[in-house]
Amino acid sequence: MLFRYELRRFRRGLPLLALLFIFLVPAIYGALYLSANWDPYGAMDRLPVAIVNEDEPVQRGDTTLRTGADMTERLKDDRAFDWRETTREEAEEGLREGRYYLVLEIPAELSRDLVSPEGGGTPRQAQITLRRDDANGFVIGSVTNASQAKVEAAVNRSAIEAYFEAVFASLGELRSGMVDAADGAAQLADGTASAVDGASRLEDGI
Repeated sequence: MLFRYELRRFRRGLPLLALLFIFLVPAIYGALYLSANWDPYGAMDRLPVAIVNEDEPVQRGDTTLRTGADMTERLKDDRAFDWRETTREEAEEGLREGRYYLVLEIPAELSRDLVSPEGGGTPRQAQITLRRDDANGFVIGSVTNASQAKVEAAVNRSAIEAYFEAVFASLGELRSGMVDAADGAAQLADGTASAVDGASRLEDGI
């Protein structure tokens, strides 16, 4: 009897609404959570990532190295993430507030370090910094952790290309100098031959 009484009571008015609310709210929350995080690795190209490029171009002979700018353009073309070039202050604020999930910091001395040493100095290791905030959630932390290797690979490719660009630019200057020296030596040989011919004609005249 008591069970039937309670059942009739829940069928009327506010108790029925409360019961529906108890069952529906967790179901709606679970559906929204699953839809938001369904296949997160397939949506990495929509994750906003900040690029802070402070690299200063370096002149090496006739070549100007802009490694930071080249790296930024290459990452944007790669479209692994939603790359957004921004200032350091905006990137730090966006990382704290969850607007950015990763921050790639390119230091001012990157191009300079890639072409070091100059004049026989000690080589410097070129470095960049990749920062993230795992407080943005477990799923985002897992995605950024899994994709970090891809970011590092893109950065390494850009650094290697810049290094060889600097090396081959120097080799080009060396080759140009050797050609100029060879031309000068040829001109000197021609002048010496002319002098010998002139001396021979002078001897014949005497």
